[in-house]
Amino acid sequence: WTRMYFEPADGHELHLSYARQESDDVLYATLMMDAAFDNTDRLVAGYRWDPESGLIRGVRATAYATRVDHWMVDTLRMTATGAPRGWSMGTQANTQIIGGTAEGDLGPVTVGLEAYTRNWNAWTEMAGMGYMRQYSIPDVDMDVLGLSARWSPVLAPRTRLEIGGRIDRVSTAADPNKANVALYYAYHGLESTSRTDTEPSFSLRIGHTFGNDFTLTAGLSHRVRSPDARERYFGLKRMGGDWVGNPELAPPLATGAELGLNWSAGSAFVSATAWADRIDGYVLVYRQQRINMVPGVMNPSAQSYTNVDAFVRGASLDAAMA
Repeated sequence: WTRMYFEPADGHELHLSYARQESDDVLYATLMMDAAFDNTDRLVAGYRWDPESGLIRGVRATAYATRVDHWMVDTLRMTATGAPRGWSMGTQANTQIIGGTAEGDLGPVTVGLEAYTRNWNAWTEMAGMGYMRQYSIPDVDMDVLGLSARWSPVLAPRTRLEIGGRIDRVSTAADPNKANVALYYAYHGLESTSRTDTEPSFSLRIGHTFGNDFTLTAGLSHRVRSPDARERYFGLKRMGGDWVGNPELAPPLATGAELGLNWSAGSAFVSATAWADRIDGYVLVYRQQRINMVPGVMNPSAQSYTNVDAFVRGASLDAAMA
């Protein structure tokens, strides 16, 4: 890895970084295959401007690119014994993402933009299927464009407020020549290979400091997560049970509240948080029965994904002492 910083002028900073990671023969005890290789490239370029005066208080921008090349195979497992190729199952996965973010501080308001495109492609071959190549993740593109704003007014010397909002447009599309549409139709009655969602998010957080060592925070939020390529477009025929995505899976929407306490004294620090979320459209892995007869789809059921309503609550406690 390497990282470089430049200061072309007062208040301006540029940085560049690149990392290359190569991992060979990684064993996964809880999976059915191991990684023969897993190679990753990461490239990041960033810019920061901190003006000394004026309406603009700061500008930050980052561009990035990542690529992963990953081969999983069961060569070292008993399942590969006697297999014609020395392995009975293998999966080649490639993914790459190119994108960037930019945000600027205009007084107490921060506005931001995020855009990226991600491609995820994977194929699987199995001896039991005659090493027929199946595009388990069929060259799926995910394009994301997000606009955000955050307002941080000063309510009082010891009280801070932050209000934020964001809207995202997310488009996912699988290669129709690689997608196993027959599986989608057999288990979900669907043949679509693309979908676009536009969803808003927001957050409200207030905090107050009592004395110098105790802070109380409370917040409300509404968040959205777009289903990924595997959840929507995965397709794999297997003996005993297929594995198929759900092309019309809706984005999970989480609405929740959070309460936090922070206390510090000298070298000691304690933080406690409690939260509760109502999730409309939580993505659940389940067993889907076949609903349509399709040539070549013989199993009566498949592992798949569906949306359900869920309620999640929890608490955490952290403490540290120097």
